[in-house]
Amino acid sequence: MATTIPTTAGTSHVFRLAASDDATSVELLGTFGSDAAEHWSPIPMTKSEDGKHEATVDGLLPGTLYLYKFKVDGEWVVDPNAETAVDDAGIMNNVFTPAIVIDKDTIGALLPE
Repeated sequence: MATTIPTTAGTSHVFRLAASDDATSVELLGTFGSDAAEHWSPIPMTKSEDGKHEATVDGLLPGTLYLYKFKVDGEWVVDPNAETAVDDAGIMNNVFTPAIVIDKDTIGALLPE
């Protein structure tokens, strides 16, 4: 079961990483949370049945760009299978932006008749 970090609003996303079988510590770190002091705080990941490590982060705001990466046994790692970008400091990170979902009733209300 994935580690879940609860917050009060937004959407959830499961972050997954295929780490080495002999990894003893796998953590997710990123710009999660509304307070900058929470950013880059380690979130422990658990190994799932398929061998990948995962953690669920709640409270992600749709349309917001989040930077993240992993620490595997103390070493910083980006997921080569996920989108990446270089930040202002020249550091490579993974990036994730939760989708903005608008239901058909909302779209209908926005369209002129």
